[in-house]
Amino acid sequence: MTEKTLSEGLAILASRTTTVRLALYAYIGLSTLAILTWAATLALGVDQVNDPSNPLVASSGLASIAILLVYVGCIVTISMWIHRAHANLFAAGMDDLEFTPGWSVGWFFVPVALLFKPFQAMRELWNRSHLADDGFTARADYRLTAWWTCWLIGNFIDNVLWRAQGFAGTIGVIDLIAYALHVAAAWFLLDIVNHVARAQASDLDASHAFA
Repeated sequence: MTEKTLSEGLAILASRTTTVRLALYAYIGLSTLAILTWAATLALGVDQVNDPSNPLVASSGLASIAILLVYVGCIVTISMWIHRAHANLFAAGMDDLEFTPGWSVGWFFVPVALLFKPFQAMRELWNRSHLADDGFTARADYRLTAWWTCWLIGNFIDNVLWRAQGFAGTIGVIDLIAYALHVAAAWFLLDIVNHVARAQASDLDASHAFA
């Protein structure tokens, strides 16, 4: 595949940023709707097992299916965005990077390493896009820390619930907490995407032009 110039890469990133925004807004909106309907279901004491036709239970179930579909779309679009954003760092002439575009995405799918490597890759993307150092002692922006903390805790709760209940379990307060953490993670990620895209379009582009 032919390598893109920085200007070409920035144009692609701008398009992918728009797509990621739409995907994340859809995920946040649907998840918030699901949280509200499940909270109402719990507050009203609706029998989730024996009254599946209840409007609250039915609408929550449909929202959950929609969330799953949108979540898959988020995985694809965000992976493409991360790959392109990291590739732009190379296109800008940064040759001392720890993570390649491929592995900046690939680490999300490697057991154990997925607990910390993706965060390190995103920290490098953030810092270098803002023309900051990303050495061993470099600090992570609070958005990155908040995103990763919410993501890890939310997924930990999901895994515990899955092992305990599988698909047969009903929604409880702990599930709502996990949903809320995923929404928070998506919101912080949206903020990260916007800031990195703007930084690359301004700071990174200007730096490359005068290099």
